[in-house]
Amino acid sequence: MRITSILTILMLYLVLIVAPVFAEPPEVGIFLRLEENCSVMNMNKRGEIDCSKGLGLRNGDSIMTSQDPNTLKIQWISKSVRLDGIAANTYRVVYTAPKDKKGTLETVLNVLGFTRTASRVSALAVTRGPKPLQPGPAATLVIGMPTIFAGWSDKATRFVIRNAAGTVVHEQPAANLSEIRLLPEKAGLKHGNTYTWKAEESMNEALALTILDEKTTDVINEVFATIDGNATLTLNDKIFAKAANSLYLTENNPQEVSLGWLTYQLVDQMEGLTTKEDVDMALYLKIQSGIL
Repeated sequence: MRITSILTILMLYLVLIVAPVFAEPPEVGIFLRLEENCSVMNMNKRGEIDCSKGLGLRNGDSIMTSQDPNTLKIQWISKSVRLDGIAANTYRVVYTAPKDKKGTLETVLNVLGFTRTASRVSALAVTRGPKPLQPGPAATLVIGMPTIFAGWSDKATRFVIRNAAGTVVHEQPAANLSEIRLLPEKAGLKHGNTYTWKAEESMNEALALTILDEKTTDVINEVFATIDGNATLTLNDKIFAKAANSLYLTENNPQEVSLGWLTYQLVDQMEGLTTKEDVDMALYLKIQSGIL
């Protein structure tokens, strides 16, 4: 067997073992208060859970309540979420995320509002540690958007990106550098291709990354342009909206999109967060990104 074939097989194996695994679909609703005589059966059948403030709801969850479901104080991510009656006093959460550009663009502000609410009513907890490895395993990068590679030890000597055949397509010194900012196209990376990256002498294994295809890249660029063009949003709101929508696209397209790194990096670079609401929002998005 040729060496290039062996390397290609190893690359595919690496992609499979580091691809993100989502045990549950994303939250599409959240309780705004404790609801009496109400419980939720998670779609993974982990037992009934009280309808407490901050409890998230996912597509497929069932709500058991003696109340009129329309009186429940729930914020939904979209008006298209519905509760279907499936038995006496039992209602199933039904939501299909938009797959086309038009539908995705229509949800942009809804995603921002939902994320703000979730950050306000959710219990936030995180243990601070060393700078996380970025952009993490199985990241999908976007042509035209800088990516920060970081989190390795000071033993690193060289930063290397290899293609599926194992050929080095980009390299640069990494000694005394805590991070490297890179535009994918400047490193010669192409739409739809898969690569690995490694900070040599610091990381034991190379991590996979994929460059998003042109169609998905176009959707992301349109989403960001829509946010930038909204005159009602403050600068911080625009960054939060981009971070929240990057997470939304990841959660609803887990097999094709992995933009947790972008959510994390957008928020991590924010400065001057003075209100508790903004601080909670930033922390919530960092936790949800999967990078922190």
